[in-house]
Amino acid sequence: MIWGKPQYPTPTEVTEWYANDPLPVFQNGAVIEVPFTIDKTATGTLTIGGTLRAQACDHEQCYPPRKIPVSATLQITSESSPPPKNRQY
Repeated sequence: MIWGKPQYPTPTEVTEWYANDPLPVFQNGAVIEVPFTIDKTATGTLTIGGTLRAQACDHEQCYPPRKIPVSATLQITSESSPPPKNRQY
């Protein structure tokens, strides 16, 4: 498996009283896409995982960063299989 570079949405910059500079933030959630490539002959079930490092802030303060484990199980089919009908996050 070859991992590509994560693709982040464009953050919004906000100014809070406790920060000297504007803070880049993702408000109300964000979708981060990470492209990857697997061998053309691969089939079956593949579980991928990693760790998301995130920091939450509100109008009073920023909280300590957290590491959140993430995983997904994928069903790998042949190239001749039709693609999924819809994409969900």
